[in-house]
Amino acid sequence: MRYTTSSLPAGRDHGPTIGIMVKLVDIIQPVEKQQIRAEGDDYDEAKAALSAQIPEGWQLLSIVNERSLPVPFPRAS
Repeated sequence: MRYTTSSLPAGRDHGPTIGIMVKLVDIIQPVEKQQIRAEGDDYDEAKAALSAQIPEGWQLLSIVNERSLPVPFPRAS
């Protein structure tokens, strides 16, 4: 599309525009989310196990700590 001074929005200083063509380039990527889970004896171990599962080209968005229910100790009889 070619713009002339009469086809641009009024009230803005667009500078010399007659005969100028605007070309835009964008880099796009698909948006896909996937949930992965990992366990460990402590946070650092679980996070390392989680990080090892992230496919190449993906990035980690967030980590949620799923707290396990406490394991009940057997009652003394």
